[in-house]
Amino acid sequence: MKPLIALLLITFTVHAQTRLRADTSAALVYEGDDYIHHWRINPGVPLDILTITKSREPKSVRFCTDKDTLAIMLKPGDKIDFDVALKGVPCHTRIESPALKDYSAKNENDTIPFTLTDHNNLLFHVVINDKDSLPVIFDSGTSGLLLDDNVYKKEYNSLTIGRFHWDSLDVYPVSLSGHGSDGRFGWDLFDGKIVEIDYDRSLFIVHTRLPDTHGYTALPIEYTHDLFCIRGDLAVRGVRYPGRFLYDDGYERTILLDTALVAETGYPRD
Repeated sequence: MKPLIALLLITFTVHAQTRLRADTSAALVYEGDDYIHHWRINPGVPLDILTITKSREPKSVRFCTDKDTLAIMLKPGDKIDFDVALKGVPCHTRIESPALKDYSAKNENDTIPFTLTDHNNLLFHVVINDKDSLPVIFDSGTSGLLLDDNVYKKEYNSLTIGRFHWDSLDVYPVSLSGHGSDGRFGWDLFDGKIVEIDYDRSLFIVHTRLPDTHGYTALPIEYTHDLFCIRGDLAVRGVRYPGRFLYDDGYERTILLDTALVAETGYPRD
């Protein structure tokens, strides 16, 4: 069976006159049920902005000082402004939820060949700034376009893969880019599309509509740190260990377990 990957309320508005109190600069910002930002209230900037993790659904956020708590729901693309009075000094603060990069409106499909490397990476030859051809890997465990320090140039800002072209990209240098590659590109470049990875024929197939999924299993996606995860259980000697797993086709092995989680769950080290 060929693997198929489908990458696919009420808003509480806070106005600037809303003010929280704080006697210390340390604050906590809770996203949903499982992520905490350690935030420092800063009166020295005109507007202090916290961008939460990408979500396709409205997300609950709580901003907690040592004195007050603000609880809100944010939809994708929403933002709220408010003041925090740090020992009486107003600190202008914003919390925003990233807008979805929905490329589905571009009615583009393509079938792009790739090379499966000896390290189980999907290698493509892409064009940067309409002139430079580079070998890069598709890495679902990242986002955007990252290029090796040795080839990175400040003027790089566009990418072409097959029929797809992106302008005005934020391109970042990295020290590690994957075996045999000069960089990597992430899943969010196809946000709103359906990506099918056909390992049998070494084809990366991009759809605008969900193809026939008979024989496949649908798994809910959970976002964390702008990356996506799926829930699963590992069964060892009849004991099931549930967890959330980052789907990362840029990782050359099968499964990597978090050491803290292993210790917490008592997962057998043998």
